[in-house]
Amino acid sequence: MNILLSTDNNYVMPTGVLMHSIGINNSDNVHYYILINESLTEDNKKSLKEIAYKYGNEIDFYVVDEKLTESLPFGRDEMPKHVSIATYYRLFITQILPEDVHKIIYLDSDMIVRYSLNHLWNIDVSNCAIGVVHDEDEKNHIKTQRLSYPMEKGYFNAGMLLVNLDYWREHDCLLRFVHYIRDSYDEIIMHDQDVLNAVLHDEKKWLPVTYNFQVGFLLEEKRCYIDEIYDEVGIAMQNPSIIHYCMNGKPWQLYFYVPYVKVWRYYKGKSEWKNIPLEGEHPDNLIHYLTAFWFKHCFNVRKTGRLKVILRK
Repeated sequence: MNILLSTDNNYVMPTGVLMHSIGINNSDNVHYYILINESLTEDNKKSLKEIAYKYGNEIDFYVVDEKLTESLPFGRDEMPKHVSIATYYRLFITQILPEDVHKIIYLDSDMIVRYSLNHLWNIDVSNCAIGVVHDEDEKNHIKTQRLSYPMEKGYFNAGMLLVNLDYWREHDCLLRFVHYIRDSYDEIIMHDQDVLNAVLHDEKKWLPVTYNFQVGFLLEEKRCYIDEIYDEVGIAMQNPSIIHYCMNGKPWQLYFYVPYVKVWRYYKGKSEWKNIPLEGEHPDNLIHYLTAFWFKHCFNVRKTGRLKVILRK
């Protein structure tokens, strides 16, 4: 099983916690392909290597030339602030990874894997470019019609991708990504996620929500995902396979709250960072209380009966 991750010095700890969750819940051999920039320290590389080896897995690092991303759209006011330029590395994987890598699972570092990935890995994507899950904000993306493709075909979240690399090579996907960025530079807001959606809108396969359960699916009062997956979301939220903490706040920050926050912190407790304090470990008590209260009020799925349990691991 091939798994692609992308990290930097700021995200090594979340990446390592994710790798622990994969190792604990997967008995099959995993080969990690880690995209990095040249500034990643040797100590941080060593930490990730030791996690891979602990579970009998393989790991290779690929340094991405910063020239590949220096002219890409990034840093505009309307763009998400918690995303680094490294997110664009995914677009160049056919140029970076060995040609004998035919298929790969990409995972964002702000995720936790709770079960074996075998079912996901064995999904047939031989006739398409990519396997994907609907985005938590898909309804708004479609409504705005801000991208130059038929957006009624849907909008997916790029935090988990089941990528058919052979298809990407055969159909010149990298060149198509570059052309789209050149021709539609000003319309790109969600970075490479917009690029992938626009270029591959007719070449994707929808996968079950459980494989990329974004915490925004829990926002019942401000629900922005499409109605067609409402029942599927309700089932998946009870026991998701992969949890994606895709918000500005993150579970390694003290003030952060979602019903699944204990899941991430459980796996942190299994890692070499178990004794490292959460960010903001000593905040003003009133600010912490008010922030947590706001999150709990917004995530009102328990009040509606949609979420029956609070997961721990």
